[in-house]
Amino acid sequence: MDEKPRRVRAMFARIAPRYDLLNTLLSAGTHKWWRRTALRACRLRPGMTALDVGAGTGDMAIGMARQVGPQGRVIGVDFCEPMLARGQAKLRARGLEGSVLLTGGDAQSLPLRDTSVDAAVMAFVLRNVADVELALCEMARVVRPGGSVVVLELGRPRGALFRAVYETYFHRILPRVAALLSHKDAYTYLPDSVAAFHSPEEVAAMMARAGLEEVRFRLLMGGVATLHVGVAGGPTGRRPGIPR
Repeated sequence: MDEKPRRVRAMFARIAPRYDLLNTLLSAGTHKWWRRTALRACRLRPGMTALDVGAGTGDMAIGMARQVGPQGRVIGVDFCEPMLARGQAKLRARGLEGSVLLTGGDAQSLPLRDTSVDAAVMAFVLRNVADVELALCEMARVVRPGGSVVVLELGRPRGALFRAVYETYFHRILPRVAALLSHKDAYTYLPDSVAAFHSPEEVAAMMARAGLEEVRFRLLMGGVATLHVGVAGGPTGRRPGIPR
């Protein structure tokens, strides 16, 4: 039996109280720009239904709710209850409880019908799932033909000098800072999981095998993060690109 889901769930449960603070401090706020870029790639319009896979504390779901408006609907799925509890508190503070449903669930077996949402996003989650291709197939399954499937994930810079500086920070400094504010093991896992994850080209190939069309990716900050976009297959529909 694969122990990864159990370990990842327990790790995120431990860091849930400081998750948002640490994301902002350790990325110097850049994760917010990356998330906005991913939201634009979803091409949501008022009245649409959107899905946030691995919703965590709800940042992407909240951004989607603003795009689909009061007539739309957002569903956030995550397998870590303490993270969802933090997200639920954010929704209450913003008056969005009627627009966003946060629910427990597994990215590898989404609790949604086929072609039931207009767009799906997964932000900083894919490297944490046990079966990457299965999670991508599930996203492709639930998105209506012509809708966007968007994956935002951390990566390794491509430039040799930048990579050397970045990895010194990522592997040596980041875990020490995190240990002062939260749990060091989670932020030791973070750089290790990024180093072991697939390349952008490999993820793009897996998205294509999942049945997504016009798959493309864009490196952010030289590869520190990567934005992948695909289009759910089926009848001819709107064909989103990657925002610049």
